[in-house]
Amino acid sequence: MQAVKNPIALDLADGVRKTVAQNDVVNDTLNRQGELLQLQNYFRKREQKSKATGMEEMIIAAFQNNFQPEAIETMKKTAGITDMRLAELREQAKVD
Repeated sequence: MQAVKNPIALDLADGVRKTVAQNDVVNDTLNRQGELLQLQNYFRKREQKSKATGMEEMIIAAFQNNFQPEAIETMKKTAGITDMRLAELREQAKVD
């Protein structure tokens, strides 16, 4: 399911919703669609977090195995990790 971003379509949809506001079936359907979008966003964020966590574990292993700094920098950029988080991971690698 994709979110509608076209402002004209959103205006039309809003007009239709207001016109049939008395219809509980339509309201229930709109509520369910909103709930499905929230659920979709939740799973998308959870998947991104899971990927980032896996990449962080790989970076920790890279530090522990003395990988080249360029390789670690590439992994950092790929995962979207900040310099501050990278420093935390470096410290974590020393402790483990």
